Amino acid sequence: MVQLEHGRRRIGIGRALAAGAAIGLLAAALDVAEVAVLGAKSPPALASAGAGFAAGVLGSLVYWWFARSLRRPDAALWITTIALATAIGVLEVTLPAAAGGVGWLPLAGLIAPLKQLGAAIGLLHFGAGHFPAAFVRVTVPMNYIPAILVAGLMPRWTRASNSRTRAHAAT
Repeated sequence: MVQLEHGRRRIGIGRALAAGAAIGLLAAALDVAEVAVLGAKSPPALASAGAGFAAGVLGSLVYWWFARSLRRPDAALWITTIALATAIGVLEVTLPAAAGGVGWLPLAGLIAPLKQLGAAIGLLHFGAGHFPAAFVRVTVPMNYIPAILVAGLMPRWTRASNSRTRAHAAT
């Protein structure tokens, strides 16, 4: 259900999560396709797909919260997703890898930059390795694919879908 309250769009958590799951599946497919088209050996398809799907679902929760608390949730989502994709790319390229593994493989693309950030602020430790420079041409677009999909599609896919709901939202 979509409601307007004090100039803010309110969307239901179910609608947001459904849109996020659909966007996540699309992001997962595009991330895997990008790896295949570029002929990259890494990251593995499961890690690419898992990170893309998780980004869609997490993006839906962020948008749901923005829609409930901000007057311009669409703009805030664009700023947040692009800034986050950029920050993850900068972390991957500039900082050494964090010590230890990244855990569950499908979320490695999300966990590795968080571990790097943890090492940068002193909560974890850096390892000896760096992000392979050859992977930058694959992972940088991979960061932006889900960001652009979430920011571009989430507001559209969570809007009222029929005239009865739109009429209710307008009152």
